[in-house]
Amino acid sequence: MKKVLIGILALIMVLGLVGCSDEKKENYEKAISYAEDGDYFLAIEVMENALGYNDSNELLLEYKYAYAVNLTGYNNQFVMPEVQNKTDFASLYIDGALAYNQDMYENYTEAYNIFKDLQENGYGKNVDCLVDFTEQAIIEGATILGK
Repeated sequence: MKKVLIGILALIMVLGLVGCSDEKKENYEKAISYAEDGDYFLAIEVMENALGYNDSNELLLEYKYAYAVNLTGYNNQFVMPEVQNKTDFASLYIDGALAYNQDMYENYTEAYNIFKDLQENGYGKNVDCLVDFTEQAIIEGATILGK
């Protein structure tokens, strides 16, 4: 009787793990689809439910990076080779300074927090420059907004 119960429990656990794996795969595929459509916010939320499946951990970092870049409003510039240093980021900021508003301040603050987290987790690319850029944008924005 004890062996039968152990066998049944083992079977339940195996079925549970298979179901969990299928759910992670489904979330993984949904997240990739959202990212391909440019909806990195949803891609992040869904990919967090697929962590541990395939390369989900690395993709989550990529999606966070892309989402934070989108928050700054300079999506394409950050991937162009000529925009890889602080001087280039500063000139981009100056171009947008005249239109600075509360929404931009909040977006830069959220982007800064994401970039800082990526930096602390050893994420590469130009995240060090982006941390500096968004930090400066927040400081300047606070001055513009009278905070």
